[in-house]
Amino acid sequence: MIALKAIALVLFLFLPGWLAVSLMERRSGCETRGGKESHARGGAGKAESAGDEARVEASTASVLSGEERLFLAAATGTGIVSLCSLALALASAYRLWSLLVLVALLCLPMAALTRKRLSWPLRVGRGSYLVCLALVTVSLVLVSPPSRIVFGWSDVGVYANIAALIDRTGGTSFVDPLINRVDEDRRDLLYVRNEGPNRCFEAFQNKAFYITDMEKGIVVPQFYYLWPSLMAVFASFLGLEWIFWAVTLAAVLAFWGFFLLARRLLGWRWGLLTLVLFAVSPIFLYFSRYTTSEMMNLFLFLGACVCLVSYLEQEDRGCGSEAARLAVCAAFFLFLGFLCRIDFIIALAPIVLCYAGKRLLSGFTVSDRWFVGLTLTGGALSLLFGSIFTAPYFYEIMGAYESRLGWVVLTAGIAALIALVFAIIFGSRLEERIMRLLAKKRLGLRAASLSAPWVILAALFIFLYFVRPHGAETRGVYGGLNGIVGPLYKEETLVRWGWYFSFTGVALIYAGYALWLNVRRDFAAMIIGWIGLTFTLIYSWDFHNTPLHIMSMRRLVPVVLPLGAMVVLFLLKRFGEKGLRAPNRWLKSAWPCRFVIAGVFLYLFLYTVNVSIPIMGLQEGGNQLELCGDIARAVEEDAVVIMDRHMGDLYGAPLRCFYGVENAWLTDNAVLKSGEMKALLADLGYPHLPVSLLWRESMSGGVAAPEDGIVLQSRGEFAWREETLESTFTRRPRSRNRLFERIRLFAIEKT
Repeated sequence: MIALKAIALVLFLFLPGWLAVSLMERRSGCETRGGKESHARGGAGKAESAGDEARVEASTASVLSGEERLFLAAATGTGIVSLCSLALALASAYRLWSLLVLVALLCLPMAALTRKRLSWPLRVGRGSYLVCLALVTVSLVLVSPPSRIVFGWSDVGVYANIAALIDRTGGTSFVDPLINRVDEDRRDLLYVRNEGPNRCFEAFQNKAFYITDMEKGIVVPQFYYLWPSLMAVFASFLGLEWIFWAVTLAAVLAFWGFFLLARRLLGWRWGLLTLVLFAVSPIFLYFSRYTTSEMMNLFLFLGACVCLVSYLEQEDRGCGSEAARLAVCAAFFLFLGFLCRIDFIIALAPIVLCYAGKRLLSGFTVSDRWFVGLTLTGGALSLLFGSIFTAPYFYEIMGAYESRLGWVVLTAGIAALIALVFAIIFGSRLEERIMRLLAKKRLGLRAASLSAPWVILAALFIFLYFVRPHGAETRGVYGGLNGIVGPLYKEETLVRWGWYFSFTGVALIYAGYALWLNVRRDFAAMIIGWIGLTFTLIYSWDFHNTPLHIMSMRRLVPVVLPLGAMVVLFLLKRFGEKGLRAPNRWLKSAWPCRFVIAGVFLYLFLYTVNVSIPIMGLQEGGNQLELCGDIARAVEEDAVVIMDRHMGDLYGAPLRCFYGVENAWLTDNAVLKSGEMKALLADLGYPHLPVSLLWRESMSGGVAAPEDGIVLQSRGEFAWREETLESTFTRRPRSRNRLFERIRLFAIEKT
């Protein structure tokens, strides 16, 4: 039965994408500028134009390969379904039937518009299907099964809890009835008041759940909700225990899209080598099982890049209508990326600056207007979405702009928008002057453009890797609520990149970007290069360390990891091409170049595999979900569970979101014998509602003797078992830890 449900889910995700790709299929060929001019010249001109159009149509029929069309169908369909799920969840109207209806309403007009072009999958060659099947099969072997983490102490558990909340209740935010029941004077016993500068919430319910209105009991979860909305679709089709396989789907699409983009930018052979290096990356292998939003953001970014390259290629060939449709698709993927992760909005700055330059140098086409307009609109909508629906998290992150680096990023974004507006308004006047200036200063500008990337990036690399780590050590708080204070190792950020990429790999990434910006002259490659370099420089400065250090590396997954691998292989490819054109006869031989290239590639491959060994086959989470289920079944119906101070951030969210068990988290274990326990029990509904206590002996010690008149009756003992990657600040994870802990459940009664 589960196999049939999985097939139904895959078809449901693919259907809207199949229709969307059908919309991008050409109708009757391309119209070129030359064709339009010929059309006006009469009979001979018409014949010539017809011949030109036929040649253009033939040349552009395969602008998207069969593999790319199938990938875009899967990625676009997944994105559309996720967006529909998100819209329903924000309206607190998510149900499987409402999702089916909404997707059907979107599919019907697309089917009507594309009824003559729906047969494109039949025209995809057998070889394309075999390539896609091979990519999917290899990726499934690499990335499955997923980890099953539900504890609320880390981001990965929070995403799963939000998804379960959407599936179980139909919405993202909810009303906690306990908050209203507890007397205002005793709320501090269960809820930590917000004392920070972010005034968008009043208190913490759990570590990543914010109480925005204490009187109404409204609770808003952390993060953006597009990714948990997709996870909720898996829960609706397959059940809550299968919710984690959403990350497997996202990882498969990311692996698939990575190869397609690498092949477009580097060619078949080098694209395949890049895929090999990417496939064994510890960062990819870890986060392809880790249920955070990075994998979804990665395949959305890769989908945007594939469409971007294709639309600009079509535009160069004069196929305006096809280019416009691909531009819309690229903007759609970017919009979804903005809704997936808050930091992805950084991509707007290099995109806007690149298009401002294009407007000044060569002008805008219709496709460019569609792409830029929709991308900017998508960015604005994502900011509006964040400020309205997830305000506590949104303004907490925006608070980072108080830092020096934050102001740099914000200023760069504003400058990029100003530059674009300036270019659009005055572009036609300045274009001719700029071209004349470039013609006069051609040699000097060329020399500067060739040397500047190398000099600047070399200086930055030397400073960040060798000089900055010896500066003053920054200290801060890890984990926010109930966090720990310690060194942040911010100054060693790039050195810690080297733990996973190797020193050689990090140096080659910087050198690869310098070479890429020097020799790539196609506009699509320039945009992609600048996006990658922007994220690389920002996260070379700081990516917020955590005790489990590899978790910090997740910020590199959506952009830095894929483009870093591509620029490194581009560097090796270019070295080989230059070596074959060397003046020395011996160097002209292919073998020395091949030997060097093979040696560097083999070193990077073996280093990466060695780092990945502790990660391969790791499935974190252990019995977390089953444990929470056992606890939920052990408590009485309608019971309220009180948790000790050291376990509320673990068990509170999954008990509520997955199983609907109302619970609260003691701000101090001393509350049990404080003299206020009887009044607190009355607030929680006792004796009409049963109240239980969940206790973590390994952290809290023996159960504190409650105040007189209250007894604890044992309701069971449970064991938490899990294998995890080791937590360490000072070196990369090299081993695994086996965790075992006993949890006790008590019924609280008055005597």
